[in-house]
Amino acid sequence: MKILTVILFTLATALSAKAQDDVDIDDNKSVRGENDSIVALPEKLQKAFEAILEDSVTVSPEEYEASQGIDMGLMIVNETRTRYGAEFYDSFYQELTMTPDLGSANVFVKEEPFRTRMTRLIIHVNDVEVVQTILRPNSGEYMEELIKSSVQRVTYYINNYKEVQESLDGDDLSGSGIF
Repeated sequence: MKILTVILFTLATALSAKAQDDVDIDDNKSVRGENDSIVALPEKLQKAFEAILEDSVTVSPEEYEASQGIDMGLMIVNETRTRYGAEFYDSFYQELTMTPDLGSANVFVKEEPFRTRMTRLIIHVNDVEVVQTILRPNSGEYMEELIKSSVQRVTYYINNYKEVQESLDGDDLSGSGIF
């Protein structure tokens, strides 16, 4: 990364010294200016390009695939609106984060208005609705059971999703492309 910064700085300095705009690089030996005239690169810049080409690292396909994508882990998003929804979210969050080895998933806990003082609670995992239920205020035991069952459903869904992904990535589904 340092070499790339040095190259870009050297290129910018060399081109500003020659007062050329709209630069288009042809290869590592010359630069095409705005008048379509080819100007030789400074010797330092040529050496820097050659050093980059010599120091290039070959990466195996497995290493490349492992470096792609960022594993964010478990992300739980609070989209509740009421105090009871916030209490549900807090307890749900504590229970779900204590569950081991869930991998990476996006969990959204949403709350929508419903009849009278009740609200509809919806839990999405990776954009799939997993739980939809009614949340009643002032219901202690009901809230505890709702949290336990919601954590079980979400955990089951995430583990099942991981198993399906692993089975799809298996050797039996990859072929040579010849029928």
